[in-house]
Amino acid sequence: MPRDFRAELWAGISSLTNIGEDEYRRSVYVDEYTLSAEQLAEAPLPAEVQKIVRYALDNECNIICLDPDGPDLEGDFTVFLENDKEPPIAADLARAH
Repeated sequence: MPRDFRAELWAGISSLTNIGEDEYRRSVYVDEYTLSAEQLAEAPLPAEVQKIVRYALDNECNIICLDPDGPDLEGDFTVFLENDKEPPIAADLARAH
């Protein structure tokens, strides 16, 4: 997922509904409203994140565990560099604001 969005997610300021977290993972709740035109106009999501949400919804899943060390999803997803899998550091969080 894009580094800026991941920094927002780890800081708890993303537009996704955070329902659980630990040092390395975030769990979010999504539904069809998450990708509605109304919601995206109010709180845009990067295309890569929209694709992850759509994948979850298409597979009848409303909870997504975002884990940088988790397995890759099958399909046409953007692959980020290995060093981008680390949770953001304080400098990244400051840049997200």
